Parts: sequence; C-alpha cells; structure tokens
Amino acid sequence: LINCENKINVVKKLINKNSGIIYVRSRKKAKEISEKLNKIGFSTDFYHAGLDHQTRSIKQKDWLTEKTKTIVATSAFGMGIDKENVRFVIHYDLPESLESFYQEAGRAGRDGKPAYNYLLCKENDTKNLLKNTSYKYPSIEQIKKTYQQFCNINQISVGELPEHSLEVDFEQISERTGLSKKTTFHCFQYFINEAHFSHNSSTNFISKIQLICKVGPLNIFLEKHVKFTQLIDVLIRSYSGVFENMISFSEKTLATRTGKDEENIKQLLSELKSYNIIAYEAKINAFKLNFNSPRQDVNKINLSKVYKKNKQNELYRAQSVVDYCNNKTVCRNKIILDYFGESSSENCNNCDNCFSEIHKNIQSIETISKAIEMILKYEDKEIATISNELIEVVHQDKIKETIKWMMDENKISINSLNQLSLN
Repeated sequence: LINCENKINVVKKLINKNSGIIYVRSRKKAKEISEKLNKIGFSTDFYHAGLDHQTRSIKQKDWLTEKTKTIVATSAFGMGIDKENVRFVIHYDLPESLESFYQEAGRAGRDGKPAYNYLLCKENDTKNLLKNTSYKYPSIEQIKKTYQQFCNINQISVGELPEHSLEVDFEQISERTGLSKKTTFHCFQYFINEAHFSHNSSTNFISKIQLICKVGPLNIFLEKHVKFTQLIDVLIRSYSGVFENMISFSEKTLATRTGKDEENIKQLLSELKSYNIIAYEAKINAFKLNFNSPRQDVNKINLSKVYKKNKQNELYRAQSVVDYCNNKTVCRNKIILDYFGESSSENCNNCDNCFSEIHKNIQSIETISKAIEMILKYEDKEIATISNELIEVVHQDKIKETIKWMMDENKISINSLNQLSLN
C-alpha cells in the first residue's frame, strides 16, 4: 500500500520496461492516464468495455505480444487472459472489494518469478469508496420522491398502467427532487431490478459537453457571433466545471432556460462544436421505461429484503477495503487470508507493513525510522502527513523525535516545499 497525494508521479516511479497492468475504476481515467504516460515515453495503451470488439482485440494482442508493455484498464480487462510474465499490477483506484483486489493482483507473477502488487491510496479515497457504495443504494425516501416526480411529469395516476414507453429526463427529476443525477439514476435502477419497470438496453442516453475554448478567445468569438451569447452564458451559469471536464447535461434544460426550442439548441450546439468552441456528444437514445404493473401509491412502496441484504453485503465489502488500507501493523497477506476465512502464522515479509516492522517494537527509533522511509519512498511529504499516517500506532512525540534523529543522521531533509524527502 502506498499512501500518496500525486498518484501519477508515483506511477512513473513504479512502472518499468516489464509487462504490467494499471487498474482504474473509470473508462475516462484509463484513457487519460495512458495518454499522460505515453507523453513522457512509456509504452502504454488503455482498455475498457466501451470499446468495440475489434479494438479491444487489437489492444489485447499488442499487450500479449509485448508491443505494448503496460495496459491501463478497468476491471473488464484480464478475464480469461493468462499472461505469465506480468511483473506488476498497480491499483490506481481503490477496488470495490478485497475479492476484486485479490483477483486483479493475482494476474502478476504467474511464471513464479518475483512480481509486485501496488495499491495507491490518496486522502479521502476511503471515504469516497464508502460514499460511492452508498450512492448505489438510495434510501426509501429518495426512491419514493423519484417515483412520485416521474409519475407527476408523465401525469400517471395511481392504478394506471401506461401502454407506451416513457422517457426519463434525469436532469428535470433531479431538479425537482433535489437529488443528484447519480442518485436519481440508482433510484430508477431499484425499480428496474425489482421488476417494476423494464427499460431499453442503450447506454448512450445522456448528452455530454465541455467548453474547450479559453475565456479570452471565447469572448472574442462571441463578439463576432452574438447569436451564441445567451446559450454560452446559460451553459456556464448552469453547469459548474464545464470548462474542466466533459459533463452530463440536458438540451431540454438549456432550451427551457434560454426560451428556445430543443431542436434549435441542438443546432446551436452542433455549430459551436464545428467552431471548436465546445466538445459535444449528443445522446444517441433516450432512457425509456415501461411500467410492468399499474402505478403504485408511493406510501405503499417498501424496500425489498434482497435490496437491504445487497446493500449490507456491498457496504461490508467496501469497509473491508477501507480497513485493509488503514491497517498499519498486520501483515497484508494475513489480512487477505483472514478475510477469506483462512489463517497463517507466518508473515509474508514482503509487504509494506512487514517491511516497516512497526508492529514488532513500537518504541524503537530505528523501527519508526524504517516506517518513515517506507512512507517517503515514492513521494516527498509534509511532517503533518507523516504524523497522520502513523498516529494510530506511534505516539506523536516519538514521531517528532524520530524525524529529528533522521535529519541529524542525514537520512532525510526538508525540500523547498517544506516537505521531507529521502537523501
């Protein structure tokens, strides 16, 4: 486990000319990280389930034949692939469970030669893992709100069974309920899983946009093309982060806020795209639902036992990953074995916890020094950050004493950013 602030800089130090895999949890990140690494001379490619079959096959073959050394991929990569000489696996993001972590880590070193498995953990990663897991399981109140607004928008009365498919406008429902679009989506997912609704299988049901023109040139452009001014103004005010990333949005919402019709908005967006002012991906299909049974009274909607059990199990798995990350003393191999109901009296003597030996003699300056060296191995850090990483197992005064001793022994020094670094 490597606690770090700048993951991409740590990755640069970890990967080498050998074959390896970097696992991420989003398709966008897979492409971004691969491109960053390629720009500085590494041989990488990206892989995810959103690519067509032919492209995935080519990327997989290039990696298997060593044309590409490192593949940056989502969990879609690796199933059924048996490459013996994988020398490292890097988990750029926290896995959703120790099962996933163990399975992905097991793709390294199948030839019996030394291989390395790294898990990168940034501040708030553990909190975000638990939060994102909870997002997938909305509360009964959120589910009822979403159901009620969907029925209100489509004017469906209690007991009515609509004959046709109904489109879901996530942004409109999100605004009416005060819930995020992500939570709104998972509310509908609940009804689909419980067979209240059936839906089309399309995944391209959300439009995305980004302003790719900087503010200065954008203002000059708008002086010459006044007809776009209102749309750009509403876009910036309605969607924070539109300059930084591709974000989901609704043409219908822009139409309402500008007083134009939706087709006119789509035409203006297409023109802005042709001028290279925006990056725009229009939705291909609408997300449509069919009622499988008559509309219910929201007061009679209750969470199923299966839903509650699934939520409990998934939160337990996420918490197990958090506990694994937070553990600073127990051999990591032992933690994994214990999770799967096995036991071992022997330490692996290869993991960061075994190497630091902080579990053996908590008061030894030499031992604490070794732990601090592990912390600083891949990234310079402030004294406060080091203290936070060790505070649960080492007294604050002992940490300060050890840092002073290490500086006196010329093992570490303070850089221009007031961070500690190894000499």
